[in-house]
Amino acid sequence: MYLTSRNEVLPSPMLTRSILFLFGLRLSSSIFLLQIFIMNIFIGNLNSQATEKQLEDLFTPYGEVRSVKIIVDSFSGRSKGFAFLDMPEQENAERAIKELNQTHLNTQAIIVNEARPKKDPASRPRY
Repeated sequence: MYLTSRNEVLPSPMLTRSILFLFGLRLSSSIFLLQIFIMNIFIGNLNSQATEKQLEDLFTPYGEVRSVKIIVDSFSGRSKGFAFLDMPEQENAERAIKELNQTHLNTQAIIVNEARPKKDPASRPRY
């Protein structure tokens, strides 16, 4: 199985046929897409001392946390002050966003929102 950038699972054709056979369905094409939900959450205004473990511990009471990634500068290796976190259940993710926005982590108020898709770099001016 493959997870695409749009949170789609693309199973192998053999696996797809096996699944459909169990349910008594026929497959007309060799590709079958199954949409799954994973909410990507943006966490901003992070203190440079914040760790991925702290963020995971902060969000875990609201539900399962699939991944946490603090974004770092490739040149200096220091935190850029924001992170992304994935939660698989929409209700839990929305509740975490609502309740954790503007709370304090390491003496700094954090911003918590649903992450927006990255803008196309070709549409931005270079100056």
